[in-house]
Amino acid sequence: MIWYLVGAVTLTLLTTVYDTIMSEKGIKAGVAVEANLTWLYGTNKPTTLDYYLVNIPIVFVVAVPSIVGYLTGNSALYYAGLAAPLMLSIKHIQGGLEWRALGVKLL
Repeated sequence: MIWYLVGAVTLTLLTTVYDTIMSEKGIKAGVAVEANLTWLYGTNKPTTLDYYLVNIPIVFVVAVPSIVGYLTGNSALYYAGLAAPLMLSIKHIQGGLEWRALGVKLL
């Protein structure tokens, strides 16, 4: 059962990396500037470190309901909690695709 959470968190971390790479390339190319969470980054041109310092903790915070569900044996909370990391993954994929639409290439 724990493997579902491990998979969801791994997917979220991978999509975070994808979104960060695309964002960094887009900002360096001058295509656009960051529009989300600029109040946390303190700038509309965050560095890779800025992205990771904000996004990595968010990944683990959204996993808390599933962790609590797992540790307490509450399977309903565990499975329902898996939605949060998966939705965050979708958000990161959307972010990367927005940069791609602006002409940024991953490789």
